[in-house]
Amino acid sequence: MARKIDLLALCGVLLVLLFTFGIMLFQNVWLALTVSSALSLAIVFLVCHMSRTKTKTSPSQFAMEITLKGNEYLINILKTTLKNDKFKSGTNYILLKNSAIFSFFKFGNVSSADVQNIRKSLDDSGISKVFIFANGIDKQAYKVATWLGLQIKLVKTSTLIRYLEKNDALPDFKRPRTKPSFQTVLATVFARGNSKAYAFSGTILVLTSFITPLKVYYIVSGTICLLLAIASLAFGNGSVSGTNIFKELKNAAREDCALTNNQIDNNATSEKRFCDNGGNACSACDDSSDGISSGDSHGSSDTPPSDSNRPDD
Repeated sequence: MARKIDLLALCGVLLVLLFTFGIMLFQNVWLALTVSSALSLAIVFLVCHMSRTKTKTSPSQFAMEITLKGNEYLINILKTTLKNDKFKSGTNYILLKNSAIFSFFKFGNVSSADVQNIRKSLDDSGISKVFIFANGIDKQAYKVATWLGLQIKLVKTSTLIRYLEKNDALPDFKRPRTKPSFQTVLATVFARGNSKAYAFSGTILVLTSFITPLKVYYIVSGTICLLLAIASLAFGNGSVSGTNIFKELKNAAREDCALTNNQIDNNATSEKRFCDNGGNACSACDDSSDGISSGDSHGSSDTPPSDSNRPDD
């Protein structure tokens, strides 16, 4: 969906640019529109053909899947492509004869600490040439690698994908695609963050109408952009005065408070009903407990019996 939107935007920009030069060159609106439309479509088609990948999985999707599944998952896949099984490996590396392969796919680039861990893993092997699978490597990491005597090289993800595909080891990463709803599209178009871009574009287009013969075209386009800017401020992610998140937070706090008060009232009512209905039972229990206590006191008295009650010898 995003790629289609980018291609449509590219086609629109090319059409406007070529139409502006075409009307100045041909002095005929329809001829300029026809030529500019044909050239725009041809350029977009050429861009699509050149950027089309022959692999099933894009590099960004592959990197994301390996990041989520873990680098050990990729190392296990690479092991299946190696004919020689006499090599040392770990959770994120494979040690070959003269080089090593490390996988560091994560949400970020390879850092200096990662290079230090590579050096620790290679202390006993004597290997200094390292190939790294990752999204990127920080500049400071290259400096640290030089200080540690390592020659690190970043392997492109597209190269790795082609290698796995050639050896029939490329996993089939298929995830269910969810189509954006109409409300999601509207929220994206009328986001408050787009208001500045709409306002800037509209202002430039309106000002350009003073120095171009196509005044109506630029005035209409600029007016549409300014209206989109106003709509983004008015309806995008809340109102102009502020966002709705704090209102929702206050409402949630009130609901929690009301729920807590209702629970307290219910508990108090239950205790009151118990006391009202069980009053006699409580007094009876108190009487019986008094009797038991008195009986226990009589039965457990340490006072010796009197002579009249003493049995005959």
